[in-house]
Amino acid sequence: MNKTQFLANSYVQGFLVWAAHQLPELKVHLNISLRGTGRSGGRIGPGVSGEFTGIENLTEAYHWRAAWTHPRHGLIESNDWHSTQISIKRLGSDLKAELLGNSPDDKFCLSVCSAIVAWGGDRNDMVGAIPFLRTQRKGLPSYLSKVKNTLSLTTADTDGLDGICEMNAMLTKVHALASDDGLPIYDSRVAGAVGSLVELYRQSLAIPWGEIPSPLRFKATDYALRRRARGLRPMRIEVLDPGVITRGSSLPDRSRRAREWSSCKVRLGWLIQGVLVKAEVLGLPLYSCEKSTVDKMHAFEAALFMMGFNVDSMAHSAKPGRLN
Repeated sequence: MNKTQFLANSYVQGFLVWAAHQLPELKVHLNISLRGTGRSGGRIGPGVSGEFTGIENLTEAYHWRAAWTHPRHGLIESNDWHSTQISIKRLGSDLKAELLGNSPDDKFCLSVCSAIVAWGGDRNDMVGAIPFLRTQRKGLPSYLSKVKNTLSLTTADTDGLDGICEMNAMLTKVHALASDDGLPIYDSRVAGAVGSLVELYRQSLAIPWGEIPSPLRFKATDYALRRRARGLRPMRIEVLDPGVITRGSSLPDRSRRAREWSSCKVRLGWLIQGVLVKAEVLGLPLYSCEKSTVDKMHAFEAALFMMGFNVDSMAHSAKPGRLN
């Protein structure tokens, strides 16, 4: 499935209209723990509590306390959305410049990836993303460039993701920051949020699905769905681990899950782009204060990240909708 086919799907088209009308009014009660808002320098985040109306206010409520060390500029810290934007833009700029260089430095490329993972909250480089990236040896910039092209939101095809060897909650951050087109981070919080929005869409329009249509099937771990979507599963929902935890898996299983996770990542990018365009067409623009489409997409993703911690509170927040 390519972008044109995805956006032409009738269920996707219906969701875009529904989301353009509902997201500016969606009510979400956040009750995020201190640990749920990150940690740096031995300090955990402040937590976030309260009811927020509209996706843009959820972005304003964003908080993730993180720190990483720049090889030339020293310690970089971030917490709210403004400081996080500055931090991830610097990380993305460093990584993209390295991938575009005539003589990419494998060691420096790995150091930037390590900084991205540190920003994401992973402080153990003995398991997970960093050991996998180390296995690329002298080919890390080449591998990341190949995946960047494969995941390009303009040309990606969800049936052509075989070249992606691994994808998990930290690697999704590396590939998102390597992109130029707003490719989103797709971790368990974001997965729980978008999956719950799809279910709210179905409920508000009383759509009699026997199962979720494949274009709108956003997988999450069993843990994420048990914890974050208890109030949103009156129907049968397929819940599979798409690769957040991959240690101990055989290569074929890991590759399969990497494809599934990457498919969700790409389709979420198309969906966010589609909602922003549809909202503009309907005269309900989202994130008008952001300078570029990519900035709007990342702001949207930040709201999903916050929403994904307390999706239970969304169960009755959407109003009866419409398809046109």
